[in-house]
Amino acid sequence: LGQEGLELARRDRPDLMIVDWMMPKMDGPSLCVAIKADPDLWHTHLIMLTTNDDLGHVTEGLSRGADDFLGKPPNLRELAARIKAGLRVRWLTRQIEVVNQEISTSYRQLAEKQQVVDEDLQCASHFVASLLPARGELAPGLHIAWQYLPSMTLGGDFFLADPWDDEHIGLYVMDMSGHGVGPCLRAASVSMYLRMDMVRRLADSFDPGEILTELSRRCPLGPDGQYCTIWLGCLHLSTRRLSFSSAGHPAALLVQGPDRSDSLGMPALPLGFGDETVYQSQEVMLTRGDRLYLFSDGIFEIESPSGDVWERGGLERACQESWTLPLAETVGRVVDKARAWQQRAGFDDDVVLIGLEIDDAA
Repeated sequence: LGQEGLELARRDRPDLMIVDWMMPKMDGPSLCVAIKADPDLWHTHLIMLTTNDDLGHVTEGLSRGADDFLGKPPNLRELAARIKAGLRVRWLTRQIEVVNQEISTSYRQLAEKQQVVDEDLQCASHFVASLLPARGELAPGLHIAWQYLPSMTLGGDFFLADPWDDEHIGLYVMDMSGHGVGPCLRAASVSMYLRMDMVRRLADSFDPGEILTELSRRCPLGPDGQYCTIWLGCLHLSTRRLSFSSAGHPAALLVQGPDRSDSLGMPALPLGFGDETVYQSQEVMLTRGDRLYLFSDGIFEIESPSGDVWERGGLERACQESWTLPLAETVGRVVDKARAWQQRAGFDDDVVLIGLEIDDAA
């Protein structure tokens, strides 16, 4: 009877079964074990009937899969009550199974959608990377190296070194407030104004202050208070004259030796804080061997495990200490020193570090 009961259970998948302890070939406990081991039957509520109400006997039955016990012969009213209780338990487990199935389906759908989003973000990330300048010789006598490390797949930091005509190269690094897709799109939108074919329409000259003044009018604060900081420079190739201006962005660093460096920047509001904001320009002459570093604050506003901030001074020292190394190696070494300071590889904020080097006489 035990084996027949198992076959019937596999065929009908009942919610509840009443099982006798003593049966030929397969006794009650063995049937309980077989039913609970079947993934299609484990939910079946099992009431075991036995003439032996010894505690050890009952414990063995429960340990082998029985859900409830009744002595033989059972009281019919008690048996009916136990059956109703068992069916209520089974109804509850069915509801849990339905909810679990819905959760599993929702999770699978979310995972599929997340995979599509991740693939789209990766494509967008590759597109952004394709807009960045090629490393190496930017123009005769001018080399560039950089590290671009968004804290997420897409970041709000952006930079470019773009020829504005045969004699001028525009240099800039910007930092859009926030992280992720929104800031990245806003940064890309602002950068379009600074392309070779657009910058002439923005201002009547290549003067960085005039360009930022007009750019600030065209790029007001976002609806949620989003803003953009930027350092903008224009390098005249034949004279090596660098004119520059900034809007709330960290000053660039001009390194001219292992113990000689200057900050190129001035205090000013970020872009879009008012139509009346006027940005001023300054100039500096670059010479052979000079290195100009542009960066976002994510490279130096980092903390050690003890809470000490690396600060701009740490960045400046790292750039000076690597003075004798090739430019590309220097940029990588500085980022490695930042990682060593915080003792972890990832950064909480987007990180941009660009190095430019004058390697011949004007």
